[in-house]
Amino acid sequence: HAQAILSFLLYITKHLSSVHRLHRHPALLWAATAFLRCDIDEIYDYGLDIMKYMKSYQYLAHRSEIPQNFWAYTEGWHPRFTGVLLSLIPGMMRTKTQGKTMELVYRLVLLPCDSFVGFDSTSPIRQVITILIFLPWLHLSLRAADPSVGGLANQPLDNNNSNTATATESTAVRTYLTPNKVLKLLAKMVSKTSTGMATLFEEYARPEMKGNSSKNKTRNRGDLFLERTCAAIVKAYLPTYALPCANYLAAVCKGDCKHYHPTIFATVNHMLTQPNAQTYIMAFQPIIEIAQTAIIQRTNSTVNDTSFDSESSSASAQIIRAVMEVLLNKQRKSNLYRQFDVIPIRNLTNTVSALKQILAATPLC
Repeated sequence: HAQAILSFLLYITKHLSSVHRLHRHPALLWAATAFLRCDIDEIYDYGLDIMKYMKSYQYLAHRSEIPQNFWAYTEGWHPRFTGVLLSLIPGMMRTKTQGKTMELVYRLVLLPCDSFVGFDSTSPIRQVITILIFLPWLHLSLRAADPSVGGLANQPLDNNNSNTATATESTAVRTYLTPNKVLKLLAKMVSKTSTGMATLFEEYARPEMKGNSSKNKTRNRGDLFLERTCAAIVKAYLPTYALPCANYLAAVCKGDCKHYHPTIFATVNHMLTQPNAQTYIMAFQPIIEIAQTAIIQRTNSTVNDTSFDSESSSASAQIIRAVMEVLLNKQRKSNLYRQFDVIPIRNLTNTVSALKQILAATPLC
């Protein structure tokens, strides 16, 4: 019966949207919001599908026009309603829902109604989580679109036109979004708080000049984008927001989005190789442990073990190398580490043994 009720709610939402009357029924929007707080995948997915019609509630784009009783639906909620944005994070943990989740985040961040989105538009936590949500997809999209250095031409998918929908295995996400649109959105989002980061996003939103595309080029454009963006994130948001950043990245690695694992590991590596890494390295303990697991599993893997591919293992090896370099720096500047009583690497003997095997086969830059 629950399945039938959820299907009926989705059907009613579609119908009211098609006749331009959905805005008169905010209860459906709040039902979707409630579904997004559920840890049962089937119910959560209906929340995503109903929330897709959020644009029908046009008054969300004009805060002064929101009906007075709009917020009454959240009275008595526990935990209390603090915005939709954080409720969309679980949707990024599964390949099946990543595309529609990114589309909702894109629409949501455009809204001026901060109370519905969650956090003020200039809030650092809102900005950094939004950037991290899009970062792996942007990296792989820009990387695949650069044929000059190890890339493949790639076009984003259009769910509304299956005849033109194409994809590479590297992106593995169906969405109508394009890197250009998302980068422009991110540039606008951070323009008032970080002009340097806004300039970076605007630069990569523009097509690469032909004169710079292949001649004397040794690195992929997507990889350069990832490295520069990570440095900008560290400068703007870390160490203050290191913990939520690290927790989000670790959560993605624990999900089923294996195509993102190498990018996530590379992201952490770039963050841990910044000059001030000693101030936030302990926040990355969970994902450092995941990187260790990737290294050890690769050396002990069987033919049928696909938990971590070779690219993930190589990227995770770079994380452990970065951690060790920070720890060596700790010996030279021990006063910076007096607040820490533990080393952020467990089972060090096995990790070093496995790491030696990978280093022998995979040169690290």
